[in-house]
Amino acid sequence: MPIQRQETSPGRPTKYAMLRRCDICYREMPDFDERLEAVCLCEGIETQFHYRCLCNKIRQFEAANPGVNATCWVCNSPYNIFPKKGYMINFVEVSGSKIITWLDFYTHVVCVYVFSEAALTTYGLMALAYIYGTEGAKKIVLSLHPIIAVTLCMSIPYSAIFIDIFPWEEMVLYGLRRCSNLPVIGRIFPEEFPNAIQEEPRNTSYYQIVGGGMMLPVYAKLVGDIWFSGTDSILHRLVLGGIAFIAVRGILLMYGRQKSYIRTNTMSITTRYRARQW
Repeated sequence: MPIQRQETSPGRPTKYAMLRRCDICYREMPDFDERLEAVCLCEGIETQFHYRCLCNKIRQFEAANPGVNATCWVCNSPYNIFPKKGYMINFVEVSGSKIITWLDFYTHVVCVYVFSEAALTTYGLMALAYIYGTEGAKKIVLSLHPIIAVTLCMSIPYSAIFIDIFPWEEMVLYGLRRCSNLPVIGRIFPEEFPNAIQEEPRNTSYYQIVGGGMMLPVYAKLVGDIWFSGTDSILHRLVLGGIAFIAVRGILLMYGRQKSYIRTNTMSITTRYRARQW
């Protein structure tokens, strides 16, 4: 693999134009260095670099590319470097770089997972406090085994996110469109076009998924307290409120998607301007 050559720095003063300078450090160098003679197939390489600059460049390349032989970037001939590293050193360098890369990746994954689980568990506990009140949530948590309590708090945000992103509206709308082909009663169902233009998938970002799921218990409790205030059980009010909220939101989404579907498949452009008569 060839070493990347550095470009000569622009704007060099005119009075130094005749001086021979190293292509790596740009410092003045002697006309000839016999130690660089015939290190590769290029002609005149002994007048292009300081010997020590080229050695440092090769060491930097080997450190960044373990197990890869350094070659000239012009003629691609490999540099014959002594002493050789040996198989053991090459194995340690290559394996060590891979192990460090894996450890770095898995460390990030573990840290993100731990912090995410801690945040979601905290959210679940806050959701319990919001639904049942501080004292009620405290009694529920203390009455359970610690592992079961933590699992309960963790399952609340996961369940809310899953319920929020589950595409039941699209499935129901597809089924209703298929029913429009039935005789007699087909007219009451949403219209389906035989050669319909494919609908664009709903764009949902990570923040919309998490944010929508996180807010679902809040909406469920508000709707349950307003529409089902006669129900004594807090859990029943929450479930009924969540079902009502999801149903109303789903109906509105299906209505909007069907209107967009009909407009897309019936769209036409009419002539607005007539050609001038001369």
